[in-house]
Amino acid sequence: MNTPQAVIEIGSTGIRLLVAEPVEVQSQKKFNILDRSDQPVNLGRDVFTTRSISRETLLICLHILERYAEQLAAWGISREETIVIATSAVREAENRDPFVDRIKVKTGFIVHVIDGIEENRLMYLAVSECIKEGSVAIRQNDSIFLDISGGATEMMLMEKGRIIGAHSMRLGTVIIEQMIHSMMGNLDDARRFISEFIRNTKNTLNAEINLDKIQQFIVLGNDMKIVSLFVGKPISPFLWEVERGAFENFVDEVQHYTPEECIAKFKMNYNEAQTFQISLVAYKLFIQLTNVTKFIVPDTSIREGILLSRNQLSNPEIQNDFTQQILAGAKAILKKYQGDESHAEYVRKTSLQIYDALQKELGVIDILVNNAGIIKRIPMTEMSVEDFRKVVDIDLNAPFIVSKAVIPGMKQKGHGKIINICSMMSELGRETVSAYAAAKGGLKMLTRNICAEFGEYNIQCNGIGPGYIATPQTAPLRERQPDGSRHPFDSFILAKTPAARWGEPEDLMGPVVFLASDASNFVNGHILYVDGGILAYIGKQP
Repeated sequence: MNTPQAVIEIGSTGIRLLVAEPVEVQSQKKFNILDRSDQPVNLGRDVFTTRSISRETLLICLHILERYAEQLAAWGISREETIVIATSAVREAENRDPFVDRIKVKTGFIVHVIDGIEENRLMYLAVSECIKEGSVAIRQNDSIFLDISGGATEMMLMEKGRIIGAHSMRLGTVIIEQMIHSMMGNLDDARRFISEFIRNTKNTLNAEINLDKIQQFIVLGNDMKIVSLFVGKPISPFLWEVERGAFENFVDEVQHYTPEECIAKFKMNYNEAQTFQISLVAYKLFIQLTNVTKFIVPDTSIREGILLSRNQLSNPEIQNDFTQQILAGAKAILKKYQGDESHAEYVRKTSLQIYDALQKELGVIDILVNNAGIIKRIPMTEMSVEDFRKVVDIDLNAPFIVSKAVIPGMKQKGHGKIINICSMMSELGRETVSAYAAAKGGLKMLTRNICAEFGEYNIQCNGIGPGYIATPQTAPLRERQPDGSRHPFDSFILAKTPAARWGEPEDLMGPVVFLASDASNFVNGHILYVDGGILAYIGKQP
């Protein structure tokens, strides 16, 4: 018996568990579903109204995850072996990181927050596998994949099986329901809002693919599974075909139901019942953009996509599809902002040619200087989580990502130099720079950790901590005052620096050359502060 695998999805309206067993069928790896669970939560309502996850919802999530851990233990699956993902609600929460950290500490589950394009990729994997069972061909038709969830609408456009457009739209059922509730509106207001949104979207979609020529519409989501059970025709055990006319009649009828009637008739929870009618209206209006007379409903989700991803990422065809999806998404953004697609394509090709030429001439990268950085001077109590994250993303996460990319080549080549531009704030703190100091302190420790982990491969990772440098950005701080006196900050720096001057960009050249050269082959994990002596100086006695 193969070892079961498990995926937990933390969504806008519920936390869902899938347990499956990999099996070999005609030399292809597939999965037998062993167990499913679905527990409602109010994550979407919290985030899409207050932008944060409430303590009450956090406690409910912890309780559900503990119950799932017991369920998984019965299958012999540990918490460490379980893949846990979070989608739009957690992704948009301002307290996302504390929420994820609390789950890890309290339950042992590590939550991976995935972005919109990754959701699209997983959806495509799951649907492609599911529709194979019903002999539904997507490579011969112009198709639309549509998934409307609590926090977003994910859509892929396919022309003869080739992905030409990928969209993640902020049109979620919970978002709409909460917006209408805050306006003291009703279901008619929701329908008008959805109708206007989709009408405005139509031109964008038509620019990518002729909607009148769409031959196949594939819809996902729990709400459409309910529809398929009532008015659909089964094609295979996990695939239904629904006539458009029957669907539209069903939607019109459901609009007259109360939430309580939806709960009783469709065996759903209250959270689902509150957004069921809104969801069906959105699906109906999207389908009406085309001339299709029927559509396909697969009983699958991104949870199945994750399990398939574990085994199929090495498949060249699937990897190519994913690459095409990324390109399609990039082109969609380019069109949205009236970019020149032909010029962008020229730049892409030219960049690849330059990279290939340099790689042939110079070989694998063996010297990396992580120099990009930003700072936001905002008091800590006034700084948003989003602003904090932006600074950390560029000042700490970016050096990690780039270093991770070049280290394999350095290992293969047998040597390499990584120079991280740290800061005096790697050692000190100052008012209004909490994010910058945290990131630069982290970069110092990343520098030392790369040294510890990869020093045996003759890779040296060191840092440079510049002091206050005279650049165009600091020029306003060095300008003379109207009375001819120095700027107060200029006087402060001169008094704190034994060298009694600001540093010049040229002062950094020698240290960088030293750390990039063979002269530093036995220097590793060190931060060289080029600060005129500030860190060594306590200041003059008054």
